[in-house]
Amino acid sequence: MNTTDTRNRNHFSIWLTNKIQELRLYLKDVLVGPQTPDPPWVNGNLYQQTTEVPIGILPVPKDVQDTNGLSDYVEGLNHRQAYDYLAKRQGTRKAIFLVHTPSERALFRNFKQKSSSSHLSSPDWKQEVKIWNGYADSNPDIHYKKSTLNTKESLSMTEMARLPLIHELTDLTRTLNAPPVPERDFQPHLINGGLITATPPSSSLIQSDAGRPLGVDEPPSTPMPPYEVQPAQHSVVHQRITAAQAQSKPKKRPQQPRHCAKCGQLMCPGQQTRRNCRNKCKHCLQHACRGPNPARPSRRYHEAWD
Repeated sequence: MNTTDTRNRNHFSIWLTNKIQELRLYLKDVLVGPQTPDPPWVNGNLYQQTTEVPIGILPVPKDVQDTNGLSDYVEGLNHRQAYDYLAKRQGTRKAIFLVHTPSERALFRNFKQKSSSSHLSSPDWKQEVKIWNGYADSNPDIHYKKSTLNTKESLSMTEMARLPLIHELTDLTRTLNAPPVPERDFQPHLINGGLITATPPSSSLIQSDAGRPLGVDEPPSTPMPPYEVQPAQHSVVHQRITAAQAQSKPKKRPQQPRHCAKCGQLMCPGQQTRRNCRNKCKHCLQHACRGPNPARPSRRYHEAWD
């Protein structure tokens, strides 16, 4: 239930949807009764991960950091903060955001009041950004800001040169001279490769239903839509969930060798019962003492058994 007292119909978590699909594939042969078919969904966990730099997050150049008073990102120091991934990609100590938190709105109002009380026609944005970033270094609710004054000045100075080009590029009458495009039916995206294959066990290869050992599944001879689950994906899901379950099971701690409760020695006959011990008590150094009594921990050792 959400804040409007209505049930949530769905969610927007890609990772949760991938996990649910993998669990449904893992339990496909166990569940009994009619099952609802899986919706068309491309599970990114079953494909090889890209090695490209994340698109849309550019690192902040060093000269821009110096101009705006931004500190560098430190791997072992700033990894527990909020928006750490964005800050790491930007190369700054804290992520660069627009004004969005209550603390930032309050600080922005304070900056506006100070600028309105001064006699300057317009505030010095470059200096204001440096002061803001100084507050951000000591306040976890305030994030870095970057001055865009140079970008606005460049756009203003080149406006007269850009307008004719913009009008020419957005002129719809130019499409009248474009050649006709032949119509064809919509073709869904097809997969030619990139699927992850299951790793064969070290001891022996497990035979699949088709008679091929797992881990050597060849790519499909004919491309398939990305939302259709292939036999190789079943092998990957089964192996991944089995490994996760094995890691989640608590490991048995090795049993420590038993010592004598009276003298504390390892090879003493008192390992079975303290009555068999013929040594001195390790606490009071008396032969007649039977050692500490767990039922009476507040009493002295030779008095705890009376």
